[in-house]
Amino acid sequence: MDDRIPIIKEILPEETMAKLIIALRAMPEFMDLDVVQLASVLSPHVQLMVMDAEHKERIFCLNDFYNLREKLIDRERKAFQKRSELLVQILGRPEAKALGMGNG
Repeated sequence: MDDRIPIIKEILPEETMAKLIIALRAMPEFMDLDVVQLASVLSPHVQLMVMDAEHKERIFCLNDFYNLREKLIDRERKAFQKRSELLVQILGRPEAKALGMGNG
């Protein structure tokens, strides 16, 4: 399994919003927009940013879940191995037959 972490350049929401404002400001009609019109122009961009943030949160939660799952599976595997070793050890002892654990 490849343990390398991919390089991800995180873009801050403020940076995205600043780029959007700069792009909108270049539009000739930008200065004529009232508050409602400006809100309607910004709304899809803000909604997308919120959805992206929610997506990242879900990814982090899933990542934590899968990491925990792997740790639990590993712990269970080790416990099963230890239990098997103990059973083999007990089966080799004289009291195993008296306990109904032997072949005899």
